Amino acid sequence: MRLRGILGGKGNPSNLDPLSILIGVGRRAEALRARRTKDKRFTNARSRLKRANFPLKVNVGCGNEPFKDWINLDLSPEARADILWDVTDGLPFPDDSCAFIYSDTFWSISQSKKACGSLQNAVDPCN
Repeated sequence: MRLRGILGGKGNPSNLDPLSILIGVGRRAEALRARRTKDKRFTNARSRLKRANFPLKVNVGCGNEPFKDWINLDLSPEARADILWDVTDGLPFPDDSCAFIYSDTFWSISQSKKACGSLQNAVDPCN
């Protein structure tokens, strides 16, 4: 049963192909690595937000031009962001916690509706 889970439910344990096993193990390892990376980003974001002043001013996709006194997000480790973040995972902010969300070059046609919904939920309509 354990090998069947690695292979994604395929294969008969009596005639396992070693290559299929390695591919399955590789996929599981990649999924675990991605999950750990995402968990680390959430932990770092929560830590940074504990020191933030609300309502937030957020610069999404800041690159190497972060705004002073804003929360600067970017996915690239080379960016000078306060928080490394993939907006397709939503936003690390509570609803109605942002006064401003700014983005200069971030948006493209490929951005998900989930990210757009998260941005909309984060903005406080009273500000």
